[in-house]
Amino acid sequence: MRITGFNEIKQPGTTRKKTAAGSAASSFAALLDQAGTPGDTPAPAAAAASASVMDALLSAQEISEDEARRRQEIRQGFNALETLDKLRLSLLAGRLSPPLIAALAETAARQRPLVSDPTLMALLDDIELRAAVELAKIEVATTKK
Repeated sequence: MRITGFNEIKQPGTTRKKTAAGSAASSFAALLDQAGTPGDTPAPAAAAASASVMDALLSAQEISEDEARRRQEIRQGFNALETLDKLRLSLLAGRLSPPLIAALAETAARQRPLVSDPTLMALLDDIELRAAVELAKIEVATTKK
């Protein structure tokens, strides 16, 4: 592809006229000069301003009770999923660990006070029941040997 012809970049020949905004900016600068230096601000006002800024920062960092409870529930949910994953891996490996099943039942029991959803409550009931059945089966199998 060949480029033919081009337009030269021309230098601007005229300058802009001062508008009302430009004159307003210069009058604002003049007002700032008349107001004095920043050191003229009274110290108590500056201290009050910095204290209010600090209060705002601290309140922004504060975690509400609901947020703390939600984080704890999420952490416990991840622990429950981790226990279920360990159980799945042990079943795939052909080993069923009684302490792992007991840990699963304990995890489900710890979740119970945090749950208000009836469907999730039924799921926790099923997990606890299944863990108790599996522990009983292992106990019967070990006593017969």
